Amino acid sequence: MMKISVCMITYNHENYISKAIESVLMQQTNFDYELVIGEDCSTDRTREICIDYKNKYPDKINLLLHEKNLGINLNFKKTLDACKGEYIANLEGDDYWTDPLKLRDQVKFLNNNPDCVFCYTNSYKFTEGNEQVKEVLLHEKPPQMYDMDYLLKFRPHILNLTRVYRKLPLIKIFENDWLFKVMKLDYFIQFLMAEMGMIGYIDNITACYRNHDGSILNSTKLLENWENSLLGIIKLKEHFYPKYNQVFLLFQQYHHFELALEYLHKRKYFKWLKNFIIALNISKAHWYYYLKKSIKIFIGRN
Repeated sequence: MMKISVCMITYNHENYISKAIESVLMQQTNFDYELVIGEDCSTDRTREICIDYKNKYPDKINLLLHEKNLGINLNFKKTLDACKGEYIANLEGDDYWTDPLKLRDQVKFLNNNPDCVFCYTNSYKFTEGNEQVKEVLLHEKPPQMYDMDYLLKFRPHILNLTRVYRKLPLIKIFENDWLFKVMKLDYFIQFLMAEMGMIGYIDNITACYRNHDGSILNSTKLLENWENSLLGIIKLKEHFYPKYNQVFLLFQQYHHFELALEYLHKRKYFKWLKNFIIALNISKAHWYYYLKKSIKIFIGRN
């Protein structure tokens, strides 16, 4: 059985995809691994570059060439379904790994900790055009192993490109159809995975997240992102009810407050008021902070 599959989805990444693929091919392991690429009908040269790599490494790369654009989440699911490995590592086509021992170390960790459903590492982040200035994302080291309660309380920053999952529980969570409707899929995956076991952390920097104009976290569609994330939070609250209801209610409050600010930027005053009141009805926490931010936006200081 294939030990680990690298699940890579890509769309319009012609400037980055080669570095992403090369960072997978440089991995030094004592087991077999494969790279499964889901190419989602790019309008640039991404598909051509992927085909070239497939021709050079036919035994290492499984290339899925979709006939129509599926979108991020469905592309991920189709690519995941094609993975043969016991473990799944994720790397999108605009990021890259920096440590040639990343897969070896994370597979060893999961082999030694059968209660752990996924493990992750630290990483760099940089803004395109300034690659020399790299920010280390995790400054406070989490425990080597922790559970759902710790995840909800401290919410450590877990980037998808640093994770290695056990495949079977990862496949199981896609029985939740609502996952296909949310952005930032990996954010919601971590909670559903944590329900099934422990989370592991290896204190190494193994990867680099590239912040650029086309990345999801740098999207100009902030209003759409917050609306979409709110949908996911409400679904998580329903999924974990009643055990973690209060925690996800506070997550929901935060999203309503942030949505209110975005609506105010758009001068949609009724929707600003509606979301502000919903947030207040959930809890009175942080209301003054968001009121001051709203006033600054309203008078044009922010």
